[in-house]
Amino acid sequence: MKTLFLPTLILSLWVFSGCSFFNKNPVVLQINSDKLTSRQFAKRLAQKIHSLNIQEVKNQELIENLKRQLVTDLIMETLIKQWAKSHSISISKKELHQELQKIKSKYPDKEAFEWYLKRKKTKVEEWTEHIKNNLLSQKVMQKMGSKTPPPSLKEVKEYYQNHLPLFTQKPRVLIYHIFHKQKEVLIKIEESLKQEKNLVKIAKKFIKDPQMLKPQWVEKGVLEIFDQALYLKKKEISPIWSSPYAHHIIQVLDKKPKQQIPFEKVKQSISGTLLKQRQKALFIKWLDEQSKKGVILKNEAALEKIKVDLL
Repeated sequence: MKTLFLPTLILSLWVFSGCSFFNKNPVVLQINSDKLTSRQFAKRLAQKIHSLNIQEVKNQELIENLKRQLVTDLIMETLIKQWAKSHSISISKKELHQELQKIKSKYPDKEAFEWYLKRKKTKVEEWTEHIKNNLLSQKVMQKMGSKTPPPSLKEVKEYYQNHLPLFTQKPRVLIYHIFHKQKEVLIKIEESLKQEKNLVKIAKKFIKDPQMLKPQWVEKGVLEIFDQALYLKKKEISPIWSSPYAHHIIQVLDKKPKQQIPFEKVKQSISGTLLKQRQKALFIKWLDEQSKKGVILKNEAALEKIKVDLL
């Protein structure tokens, strides 16, 4: 591939603005029929570097390692997309939406989720594309391994015996979990509890989300705020607790101790896990073979000229 000059990628603290400064746009990577230009590569590199601190950005060895890792990631990503396209596999808007909502539902509210992205220094668009690529990889892996034979009952039992800690139910509590970003709201609820001991009844006056007023089981290790609830007695209501997400009041309705999950309850899940492991092994083997026998060309000179400079 002909080497063309590629101007430096400009970095201002954590914010990148690379693409508009390019006068030339050489192809830096070709995977079979797909070509990736310097602008496209620089944009993806900027996404990777965006989460680094200022000292890490100055570390040229680290940046070069990230560039090499990105080349590998892009080759794998492109090979998967090519195979998916040739087998009419895609991720629908509905599938993507459901997966995004599933992940977002693990956070108390929209602000908590946005705080998570901010802490990770990741934009919503980048995060969404990452989830979409993961879903496509899973679909391709499942399609490739669709004829993989399931594990035997003996294999499933052996896995259970060798991984007993995985099938130990952690201590759990059934709770009412009332939370709000504004502490003043919970102070009003706490004051009302002095007159009326019914947490949900009082919370209805201040909390409009009906989902928040439903009891939920939570286990040890999910969030520190829930771990604190393990030490409450049944029917006991906590004081106002604070977390990075919000302010909380929790009432414990029931408690269950640590216990071993019987084999019969998890054998189907174990069988699925072992099957996925076999499918993943086939998938990785296929990726390795494709990366070796496919038409993969790298413009090393152009890649070398993609730099990260501090203004």
